[in-house]
Amino acid sequence: CLYNLRSVYSPLSHKKVYQYLQNTAFYELDITSLKDWQADNKKNYSEYQQIITLSWEEYVKVKGLFQATKAAPPQPVGNVNNDYYYQEIQRIYASKSFRIGRFVTYIPRKVRGGIRCYKEHGMGYTMRRVKEKFVGLLGGSKQ
Repeated sequence: CLYNLRSVYSPLSHKKVYQYLQNTAFYELDITSLKDWQADNKKNYSEYQQIITLSWEEYVKVKGLFQATKAAPPQPVGNVNNDYYYQEIQRIYASKSFRIGRFVTYIPRKVRGGIRCYKEHGMGYTMRRVKEKFVGLLGGSKQ
C-alpha cells in the first residue's frame, strides 16, 4: 500500500492513490482497526495513522511533497459534497455486507443478464456469448 503511494510523483495521481487507500483499501485490509502493538513495522503504522486521519492536502503539507508545483485551481463551492459522497460510496463498496451481498446474488444476476440478452439478441447470439464466457473462464482463447 505505502509502496504504491510513495512511487507516484504526479500530484493528481498521488491524490487518487491516497484517497483510494484512505477510503477503500485500508477498510478492505482491516488496517483501520489495527492497534499499535499489533503492527509489525511501527514507522508504517505511524504513516497509516496519518493517512487515515489527515486529508490529502494536510498529508502533503506534513510530508513536504509537491512544493515546487503550483497550487491547484480553486474548486467550485458545490464540489465539497461530491468528495463526501464519493468517499461514502467507496466505504459502502469496501464493506463486508456489500461484498457478501454481491457474492450471494452473483448467480441470480447472471441468470437475469442471460434472460435479458436472450430477449434483446436471440438464442444464437446468447449461446455464443455463454460459450465465450466459459472459454474465458477456463483460460482459452475466444475463437
